[in-house]
Amino acid sequence: MNITDFQLLASLTLDERKSDQMNIDFFIEKLKEETQEILFELFPSNPDKSVDRIKLAYELGDLIRVCSQLATLNEINLSEVLLDNLDKMEKRFKDNQTD
Repeated sequence: MNITDFQLLASLTLDERKSDQMNIDFFIEKLKEETQEILFELFPSNPDKSVDRIKLAYELGDLIRVCSQLATLNEINLSEVLLDNLDKMEKRFKDNQTD
């Protein structure tokens, strides 16, 4: 699946009738919630427990879906965001190599 298809499918789970989904507080809470779930998977309370890669992937998917929905509601193409980010990181990496 490509990013554009993902963004389209993720947008189908938005309920446009709920005004709170247009509210930034809703997205702040969802992003915090999903990030916390990822941290729980990466740093389990039991130090002898290894990372459950399946659960981690599931939580990463939730976080990416929320980011995708936020982009959609603001008419931002997620593919372009990701490509721009790669360009930014490449430039930053090159700049750090010349220091």
